[in-house]
Amino acid sequence: MSERLCRLCGTNPTPTRYSHTCMSCLSAGVKELRRLQALPFADKIQRTKQTLRWWEKKYNHCGVSVSGGKASTVLAHLYLSTWPREKLSFWFGDTRLELPETYSFLRQLDAEWNLDLHWIRTPHSPWAVFSEFGWPVGGKRRHNWPTDAKARAHIGSECCRLLKHGPLDRAHKDAGIKVIGLGMQASESTQRRINWVEFGEEHTRKKDNMTRLQPLGIWTDEDIWAYHEAFRIPHSQVYDMGYRRNGCWACGMDISFADSGLWQLEKSHPKHFATLMRKGMGEVINAYRLACVADGKRRGGAAVKRLPDRHGCFHHEVGDQEWLDVSPREGLRSAQEENSRG
Repeated sequence: MSERLCRLCGTNPTPTRYSHTCMSCLSAGVKELRRLQALPFADKIQRTKQTLRWWEKKYNHCGVSVSGGKASTVLAHLYLSTWPREKLSFWFGDTRLELPETYSFLRQLDAEWNLDLHWIRTPHSPWAVFSEFGWPVGGKRRHNWPTDAKARAHIGSECCRLLKHGPLDRAHKDAGIKVIGLGMQASESTQRRINWVEFGEEHTRKKDNMTRLQPLGIWTDEDIWAYHEAFRIPHSQVYDMGYRRNGCWACGMDISFADSGLWQLEKSHPKHFATLMRKGMGEVINAYRLACVADGKRRGGAAVKRLPDRHGCFHHEVGDQEWLDVSPREGLRSAQEENSRG
């Protein structure tokens, strides 16, 4: 296999086949990111608004992604303050697994800000996705999984594509959307820091010619909350309940961390958590934990080793709530079948 050359300098090879930049460019990029992240809050707002106004002159329309999270709310507010309303549309990818508080907040925001939100609901049953492709446990990057993790535990990383990004991409394509605005922050994870260095705040994907704008790339969580306070914009109740981020309540990608949303779910929404355990996620977490024990050198393995055995959670009583108790189906339900039920 030939070496992959750095997409920035075009000269040096990348350290792994998963990388797009060489170590020299990556180091320089991270240094620049840290410089920008250290800018005063007022300077970040000014820089971001200038960038958005420049993009407004460059593009005819932007589809802004709104998830109900703290950053995407800031993103929507910034777009509404810098772009003409007729050049904007707002989109939400409904995985069927958002917290009830997220749905309530989105309905509130849609009404108060007149977003005319495009609500794109996945045609797939999440339980069917987990059954066929694996549970979302241990991280999205397969090369970071413990050795033989897939053989030991029924884990997978296809759920984001099937439940959120895929349906949203198809909806954007059908609507003729070529430019989308995203509220991603480089501070959220190592991979997003690398993505910021490799692709910057404006990037066009080759596979679908979709341009992705990420004006909040240099913002930290402190900046996001400072903006909420300065401009008195609302936020979802999930943050008052102890969550650091919103998203699918069935996600266990971050179980290696003490502040994992899954462990917060156990406290805040015990019936939701019990549903996951009853449907088999506990067994998968146990198997993943054993894989980490067997391969102790893998990153995050030490933290996962300390996880309690989740088998005792299997017999929790749950309410007869149909939306929580969707029976797994073989294969995936097609969009046509979903529409015919409509």
